[in-house]
Amino acid sequence: MNGDVSYLYKNVTRPFNERTDITPQQFELMKSQLKTLSPQQLRALQGVINRTLNGTQSSLISDEEMQMISSLFS
Repeated sequence: MNGDVSYLYKNVTRPFNERTDITPQQFELMKSQLKTLSPQQLRALQGVINRTLNGTQSSLISDEEMQMISSLFS
């Protein structure tokens, strides 16, 4: 996927699951940066947001499977 940042978070399978408080200014900056994302990236983000709001975390593969796949490329 264009814009994938998973390589920045080695040994972390879900880098964005932690809740952090952000300032209103940081939130506005984040919203303005959405304009730079591709339609594919926006759809992926929309899926993450929808799953978060719905309280479901349906994963296509388990953590063990992800680690095994990652080990193939390291």
